[in-house]
Amino acid sequence: MIPMLPRRTVPAVAAALLTAAVIATAPAFGAPSDPGTPSQQQVDEAKAAASAAAGSVDEIQKQYAAASARLDQLDQGVAVAEEKWNAAKLRLDAAQQAAADAAQEAQRTSAKADESAAVIRRYAAQVYQTQSGLGDIESYLSSGGPQQLADRSAVIDELSSVRRKALADASGQANAAAEAKRRADAAEQQFQQATGDATAARAAARTAADQAHAEQARIATEQQARIAKLAQLRNTSVQIEQARQDGLARQAAAEAAARQAELERQAALKAQREQEARDAEARAAAARAAADQAAKDAAAAGNSGSSGSSSSGGSSGSASPRPSAGSRQAVVDFAYAQLGKPYVWGAEGPNAYDCSGLTMMAYRRIGIYLEHGSQWQYNNGTKIPLSQLQPGDLVFFGTSGPSNHHVGIYIGNGQMIHAPNSRTVVKISSIYYSSDLVQYGARY
Repeated sequence: MIPMLPRRTVPAVAAALLTAAVIATAPAFGAPSDPGTPSQQQVDEAKAAASAAAGSVDEIQKQYAAASARLDQLDQGVAVAEEKWNAAKLRLDAAQQAAADAAQEAQRTSAKADESAAVIRRYAAQVYQTQSGLGDIESYLSSGGPQQLADRSAVIDELSSVRRKALADASGQANAAAEAKRRADAAEQQFQQATGDATAARAAARTAADQAHAEQARIATEQQARIAKLAQLRNTSVQIEQARQDGLARQAAAEAAARQAELERQAALKAQREQEARDAEARAAAARAAADQAAKDAAAAGNSGSSGSSSSGGSSGSASPRPSAGSRQAVVDFAYAQLGKPYVWGAEGPNAYDCSGLTMMAYRRIGIYLEHGSQWQYNNGTKIPLSQLQPGDLVFFGTSGPSNHHVGIYIGNGQMIHAPNSRTVVKISSIYYSSDLVQYGARY
C-alpha cells in the first residue's frame, strides 16, 4: 500500500515536482548540496513527464484544498452543535431545579391548607357539642347572673374572631397551594421543552461529527489515490518523489541555519556594543552621583550648627509593589499542564477535555466555578477588548459573543491554549487561527 503523506504534503510535493525544471544551480547560503537529494540528471529525466502532468497536478491541488476547507467547516459545525447542547443542558438543569422547588412549595402549602381545614373541623365539632344546653337563658338562672353572661359573650366573640382568622388562613393557604401547583406544572413543561431541545442539539452534534469523520476517511482515500496517480504520471515512484522533497527540505534547512547563525552573530555583536555603551553611561552616572554627594556632604559640614539639616538619602518612601499575577498565573499554569491531552466532547479532565471543559477546570483550580459552556462563560464574565487582554483571560470564536462556539485561555503574545476539535489535542495556537475571533474576551 502506498504510504499516506501528511495533510499538507501533497501541495508541497506537487510544487517541488512542477518547479524542478527551474531549480537554481547556485550553492546554498553557507551550506553544501545535500548528498541525499536525487541528481540533476534524475530531475531532467522527469521534466518531460512533469510538463504533461502539470494540469492534473493543478487539479489535484484544487480538489485537496476544497476537501480541506470542507473538513474545517465540518469541525466548526460540530463545535456549534456541541455548544448548543451545552446551553440546552444548562437550561435543562435550571428547569429541573425550578420544577423541584415548585413541587416542594406546593407540598408545603398543601400541608398548611390541611392544617387550617382541621382547625375549622375541630371548631365546628365543638360548637355542635355545646348546643344541648339552655343557651343564654340558662346564664340568667345561674348563680353568676348577668355578669357571667357578659363574660361568656366576650368568650364567644373571641371564638368568632378565631374562627374568622382560621377561615381566612384556610382560604389563603388553599389559594397558595393552587398557585404553587400551577408554577410546578409550568416548570415541568419547561423541563420537558428543555429536555427536547437538549436531545435535538445532541443528535445534531453527533450527526455533524459522523459527517466529519466520514469526510475525513474519504479525503484520506482520495489523497492516497492522487499520490499514486501523480507517481504514475511522472513515470517514477513515490519514494523518488519523497526523496527529492526531503533533500530540498534538508538543503533549505541548512541554508536557513546558516542565515540564522549569521543573524545571531550580528545580533550578539550589536548587543555587546549596546551593553558597552550602557556600562559607560552607568559609570558616568555613578561619577556624577558621587560628585553630587560630595558636594552635599561638604555643604552639610559647613552648616553643622543648624538643627534643620537634612540627610542625604533622598526620599525614604518605597515604590508601590507591582500587583501579583497570583491566581491568573495559576489558570495559565494549569492550561500548560494539559498540553497534548486529547479532545473529547463533554470531557472535563483529567485525561481529556473539550474547549469549555478545559477553561472551566482551569478556573476551578483557583476557586472560581464556571459552567460547562462557552456561551455561559462569555455572558457571565467582564468583557475585555482584545487590545487589553491579559494572560488568564478567555477568548471566544463565533458570529457573536453570546452565540460563540469555541473558547480558549489567553497566555500572552497573541497566543492561547485551547482544545480545538477531535482531530487534534490541547495545544497552543494564535488567537487569530480562525477568522471568527470575537472582539471581546472575558475576565473572571
